[in-house]
Amino acid sequence: MSSYIIWISVFAAIIHILEEYYYGWIDWAKSFVPTVKKSHFIVVNILFVFTCVLAAILQFTELKISIFSLLIINTIVHLVPTIIKGKYSPGLASAILLYIPIGVFGYLATFNENIASNVQLIVGTLLGFIIMAIPFLFQFLYGRMTPPPPRL
Repeated sequence: MSSYIIWISVFAAIIHILEEYYYGWIDWAKSFVPTVKKSHFIVVNILFVFTCVLAAILQFTELKISIFSLLIINTIVHLVPTIIKGKYSPGLASAILLYIPIGVFGYLATFNENIASNVQLIVGTLLGFIIMAIPFLFQFLYGRMTPPPPRL
């Protein structure tokens, strides 16, 4: 699998992060999880871009596949709350326009070029789920450790 697909995902991630930031994803997310902070958003997204760059550089097939998985999962993470709340999730447009085509194309290229075994496809996809779950787990634990604001 050519790493150009992963390099494209790096640029798509940057566009996606900018959409989230400038269209107020942090405030939107606080309606679900009040403990979300700008610093969390920055750290998670720096780590995501770094992971995409690593996937482009390293010859680790499962990591490359995990990026395709992450892109698709991230779209779902934006889409489901948008449908449930009826309020646009900043990042949804770039997820639909960039993440879905790149993720699907990445999986198709992996299948068509016969680059990965079924086990590698499963492991890579699961790795994407695990990587995506880490910020949610962190936010859950952070929320549990943060005392509630005083009641007035």
